[in-house]
Amino acid sequence: MSIDELLSLMPGLYRAALAKTRNADDAEELVQEVCLRALQAAARGTPITSPKAYLYSILQNRHNTLLREKYKLSAVYFEELPLEPFEGQDISEIIIESEEAEAVRRELAFLSHTYREVMVRFYWQNQSVADIAKALSIPQGTVLSRLDAGRKQIRKGVENMQTYAQNSFQPETLTIAINGRSGINGEPFSLASSMLDQNILLAAYDEPVTPVQIAHTLGVPAAFVEESVNKLVSGELMKRHGTKVAADFVILTHDDRLRSVEISCAFAEKTFDEVNAILRDMVRRYDELENLSAFNATQKYLLAALCMRLGTIWRMIEAVTGKPSQDFDDYPERPNNGKWVAIGSKYPNGYVFGGESGKYSVSGRNGVHGINENISHIIEWSTALGETHRAKFKYSLPIKERALLLDAVRVGNVDPVQAELLPDMLKFGFIKEIPGGKAPAVPFITSADEKILFEIEGDAGAAWSAACLDEAAEICRREQKKPPQHISIVADSFYVEVLNGLSMYYVYEAEKRGVIEIVPGKAYPVMYLCLK
Repeated sequence: MSIDELLSLMPGLYRAALAKTRNADDAEELVQEVCLRALQAAARGTPITSPKAYLYSILQNRHNTLLREKYKLSAVYFEELPLEPFEGQDISEIIIESEEAEAVRRELAFLSHTYREVMVRFYWQNQSVADIAKALSIPQGTVLSRLDAGRKQIRKGVENMQTYAQNSFQPETLTIAINGRSGINGEPFSLASSMLDQNILLAAYDEPVTPVQIAHTLGVPAAFVEESVNKLVSGELMKRHGTKVAADFVILTHDDRLRSVEISCAFAEKTFDEVNAILRDMVRRYDELENLSAFNATQKYLLAALCMRLGTIWRMIEAVTGKPSQDFDDYPERPNNGKWVAIGSKYPNGYVFGGESGKYSVSGRNGVHGINENISHIIEWSTALGETHRAKFKYSLPIKERALLLDAVRVGNVDPVQAELLPDMLKFGFIKEIPGGKAPAVPFITSADEKILFEIEGDAGAAWSAACLDEAAEICRREQKKPPQHISIVADSFYVEVLNGLSMYYVYEAEKRGVIEIVPGKAYPVMYLCLK
């Protein structure tokens, strides 16, 4: 680039510098520094294919640097950005200005609704302060103060260049379990069904934060975050703390789950001989119930392990916490007829469910009542060996509908629509092939049978407690985590979570020692339907 070329571009360069600095002396100083740097580059032989664009890029970068050094503020000012190029502005200036405007628009998206609304009305919709005040029913002074606060926040945001958290590009997964009764619309599970909802809850777990802080953490415009936050607060998965919000339930990490696997496996192996004797006695008593004959030996052992856990968990909670475990009446009333306490599990981005910790997972005891004129209710557990309410059918199939289909199979009255679901029922082990047709592979029992099951469960819980409770409680006390202070109600199962899945550890240990057989690929669902 020659001196003549440089001189021919200086008038336009000075106009651009003056527009930025708004001071003739500063503009001259800035142009001099740009020219000096350009001449140094030319002397070094730096190839310059587009002198105009090159000079304007130096001008922009140097202006930003000088402002940061002098005022410790961002070089981008919202009020400097015209919505349309001013007369005489050339293409190089438009490029520079558009880059600044994009940064400002990006930061505008992260303002809270209070400031975002007046900023958009004033700068993008060209409304006057008076018009904004009238539309929002606020004083003009309030409009001006919000505009000023909004500009300051935008400057700060552009200066910091917003270093988003890892959740912004590698969102994590949050699953929720409850003790109690879900709401009519599936709350709280339906409240956190999207990745955005889940990561909002995770971002607001350790301590209360503002919706704007969540927006910056996730790299999501505040308008979207605010909508989800309002929904989560209304559904009571979140709670407001002044201008801030926080998740209002305990969340365990994947590392917590893996630690639980390690501890529980060791405990199950150590105590197996004593516990296996309890489980075998439970199976012996099951064998005396004719209506449980639909279960095979593995299903009965699995039922015994699951029921024994229910007979022990409240004893463990009381031993660890020193107070009675929560009863259904203790759970808070929730929106849409819900009554529950939640506990969450956080998994890293890309996590594939069904791994080492997933094989020990148990969901249940799950119950649905009022099936039809024949069936009072259905009770089931969902495990890695036999998926029940967690099973993925070809078509959506609620538990009640599945119970109706099982009853139709039992009485031989399956209609054509129900028949489409029979392949899924076979795959998940709910029904089986018999000579001449199909039959339920799970039992239909009487209320008297169920009463005996509860007696067996209570006896097993007492026996396990006599043999293992003291040692188990000590492990739970030693390994338990401290929940955040802002959580209003903690699920008491959290305090025994490190050994909460013992039932499946005993089952797998039984298979390893040849007590039961688990055929790969075969389903072992544990459910029963109680006849009226």
